[in-house]
Amino acid sequence: MLPRRHFRQWIFCATFCVAFFSAAPQSIAAGRVHDAEALTGIVLNQTRSEAGNTFFLYFCAAWREQDLRERYSLVLEERSTSGGGKRLRFLFRQQAVYELQLPPRGGDFKELSEQVAYEVYQHVSDAEVAHLLFRDVELAADEI
Repeated sequence: MLPRRHFRQWIFCATFCVAFFSAAPQSIAAGRVHDAEALTGIVLNQTRSEAGNTFFLYFCAAWREQDLRERYSLVLEERSTSGGGKRLRFLFRQQAVYELQLPPRGGDFKELSEQVAYEVYQHVSDAEVAHLLFRDVELAADEI
């Protein structure tokens, strides 16, 4: 049996390969083997608890209903807090775009995940617009 660390790496590689090879035939047929858009629309699960995984499943179901969601790839990270709860953080382009605190005793994640999916989509869209509009290599994002 693989150690837990190696198992997570294997899952990540398997997810990446499935996403790549499902989009690869269209890219190869069109002559674009290194098409960057072929690997978009992935939500990577880096949760560690049952509550985090349950939230992730409900979030993915709600995320699929968003318009143009296949343009954005996200990472969902989970961190434990001192109070026994879980802090979830959504990353887009290696930047945190949304954070939330899960209750320590769980609860109904369906409504929460639908609301969070909408809010994350708004934050990601705003970050994408800011990235496209403000490209100045000499100024940081907070200096603009």
